[in-house]
Amino acid sequence: MAIIKAMQKKDFYTSNLWKNGVKFFSELNQFIEKFPSSERGVLGIQIKSSMVTILADLAEVNECENYNLKKKIISTAKGRIERIKCYLRISIESGSVDKVEAEKIVKKFDNMKREINGLLRLRVPRKNVSEEKEQNKYLREILKFIKNKRDGASFIEIREWLAKNKLDIHERTLRRFISVLYNGNCLSKKGVGRSVFYEVID
Repeated sequence: MAIIKAMQKKDFYTSNLWKNGVKFFSELNQFIEKFPSSERGVLGIQIKSSMVTILADLAEVNECENYNLKKKIISTAKGRIERIKCYLRISIESGSVDKVEAEKIVKKFDNMKREINGLLRLRVPRKNVSEEKEQNKYLREILKFIKNKRDGASFIEIREWLAKNKLDIHERTLRRFISVLYNGNCLSKKGVGRSVFYEVID
């Protein structure tokens, strides 16, 4: 059976995500102190505020019972990370901060984003459970194919690849499988209509 991994309902403040987040917040404060005073009062405050909100978002996810709402909150948290990375990029481009040090901070945010993304990641079991044996096999194969496509894969490319590998299925079934992966936070998509391309989320 395909399993959606969500944050277990436990005390969020004992989790590694919380502990690491607070530690990272302390590192951010030390880094921001190196900003010129003019930027410390503008970008520095924005970065601190966004980081605090991200941690609050994660605490909210831990208490939320609705899957779709969880996914929305997590998506917002990841958007805030991109906002912080933009603030850092502005500081780098303006020469206000040490580029190497700032890029280390950016990398830590990328790692945090991946960890947050994994909170609602669809887990496709390697050992198939009876009634979903066929689906799990296709989900794994679809993910493997798309991951090997640097610029993503279209629905037609996925269908043709499956057929070539003797895994041909009805178009409607394939769309359902892709929807399972997309809603399970394993795939992102770009484009519209027939120009949609799917990519595996890291």
